[in-house]
Parts: sequence; structure tokens; C-alpha cells
Amino acid sequence: MGYISLNGFLSQWALMTLLDPPRSLANLIYIGYSGNPAAALHVTRRRSVDRKKHATERNVFQCYVFGSKNAGKSALLDAFLGRHFSTNYTPTTVEKFAANAIELIGGTKKTLVLREMPEGEVSKVLSNQDCLAACDVAVFVYDSSDESSWKKSRDLLEKVAMQRDLTGHRVPCLLIAAKTI
Repeated sequence: MGYISLNGFLSQWALMTLLDPPRSLANLIYIGYSGNPAAALHVTRRRSVDRKKHATERNVFQCYVFGSKNAGKSALLDAFLGRHFSTNYTPTTVEKFAANAIELIGGTKKTLVLREMPEGEVSKVLSNQDCLAACDVAVFVYDSSDESSWKKSRDLLEKVAMQRDLTGHRVPCLLIAAKTI
């Protein structure tokens, strides 16, 4: 009937909790949660510890999506949500999010949140020393048919690498080629 699916609702809840935990606690109270709302959330250990131990208890993972204008970042987020590709280009001027539950081998479900960083906001985001603390993986999207897009993504990758070296927030990075000729 076009309503939000259970998976969609749970993904939205995970996104809201990631971005604004106090609001999620307040919403639990509003909907009549009878237990201790603070016990409903589980704070996990630091990502750096998880990386060293090669294990995590985390159920929600955040992926920052970087790239030049018109590289295909929004198309990647839309595809992640199962939306159809649109040929209309609309520049992203504010951060954009996509959250979806993923079922892993063995039936375990995790939620992946893609966070698109507008090209014009990257310097501002990276000026915050702890900007990469909440990031589990950084993705750099480039238009494979545009050399300047590749160069811009490479430059963004270098900036993120420099930031992670300065702060110690080690973040795995991945390059994604979008748009084929």
C-alpha cells in the first residue's frame, strides 16, 4: 500500500538514534516504552579498539561518501535504498543520508548508514578534529568518464588520509568508479 516497511522503519530509527540519541530516548517515552529508556540503547566501545581486535558488537555502521559534484554520490545512495536511477542532476548542498538494514551470511542483520558529504562542505567537515571518529569507512566516488572527477576524489582521499593521520582516527577507504562510458 506504499507504507514504510518494517525494515525501512528500523533503518530510520537506527539513523535517528545515530544522529540524535536523546531524541530517540524521548521518542521511546512518547510511544509508551515502559522500561528504562536509557537501557534500550547500547553504547559500544571505540571504533579504534574494534579495528585493533578485528571484532565489533556494533549493529550500526556509518560510511562517509565523498566525491566531486556530479560524480554519482546521490545515485549511489538512491541505489542503496532501491530507488530508480534518475538522469536529472540536482546538486547536493547539505549532507544527505541513506540507511538500510543488511543481512549478513548467517542471518545477522546490521544497519549501514551512508552519509553523503557535499563537495563544498568537505573542508568544513574535516576542520572538525573528531569528524572521522564516527566514521567506519570512507568511500570516494568518481565519474570514471571524467578525469577531473578522478583527480578531485584522489585529492579528497588525500585530505581524509591526512586528517586521519593527524587525529589517529584510522578509517578504511574505498574508491568507487561510477558512470561508465
